[in-house]
Amino acid sequence: MGPLLTCVLKKVANFLQADLATTCRVSSLVCKLASFPTPLLTSLLLCPGVVLQPNVPSLFQILTRLKEEVDQLTDGLANNSELVDKARVFLIQREMTLVKSRAQTNDD
Repeated sequence: MGPLLTCVLKKVANFLQADLATTCRVSSLVCKLASFPTPLLTSLLLCPGVVLQPNVPSLFQILTRLKEEVDQLTDGLANNSELVDKARVFLIQREMTLVKSRAQTNDD
């Protein structure tokens, strides 16, 4: 695995400490890399069973660890499910706004 992918995975591992803009940019980059028609790159990013290097966790392992950290941080919140629902609505609305803006751009 090359230095670019190693660096990207390290950025993903730091999502909880990074600002929202950085997290969105890195997420976008990972999505674009995973969508390339390159089987090796796709399997490195999307196959949970792929073992990279002994000291480099896979994207799946990193995301699993992040989920556990988020779960630990939110367990003590009384309105946990309400906050998750609000976040879900916000992200869906954001995605729909993006889709609509792209559709308008394509119509022009």
